[in-house]
Amino acid sequence: MENTLYYTFSTIAQTLAGAIALLGAFILYRLQKLNSGLDDNAKFIRKQYTEEEDLVFLNSFIVKGEYKKFLKYSRDKPLAAGIDEELSYVADVQSKMQELLALRKSLIRSFSVSLLLTVSLIAASVIALAVTPSLNARSNARTASLSLAIVWFLACLISYVSLLRKSLF
Repeated sequence: MENTLYYTFSTIAQTLAGAIALLGAFILYRLQKLNSGLDDNAKFIRKQYTEEEDLVFLNSFIVKGEYKKFLKYSRDKPLAAGIDEELSYVADVQSKMQELLALRKSLIRSFSVSLLLTVSLIAASVIALAVTPSLNARSNARTASLSLAIVWFLACLISYVSLLRKSLF
């Protein structure tokens, strides 16, 4: 039974380390796409402004990647009266930026939760490996630790599925 504990805890640590690295690559790619979309939409809105003061502020927000501040400024300082279709399109682009910001925030939050679950389970697995002989000596501790590890592992997998769904759609 001691070998089972060694295999289980070492496999959990190795599997989750690889999985979180792969997920990190997917998430970084998705975040780059989201930031690119935010940048494109912000540049479109910026082109609608003509006053130098507005352009300076809007450009500084774009360069810093502060799209929330960009949106707030562009909504607080609306465009001069123009064609209703043009103003409506700018409002649509602002709404799209708001959606992209919400998705980016949700993606980062989900990744943080997955990362926390993974790192803590890897740490717990490494600690369990160190104390495996004493866990093996106690039947209740052995059963409890294996059960906890499996439930924790499933929680990690569920967080990964949720994260992948958010990143792909």
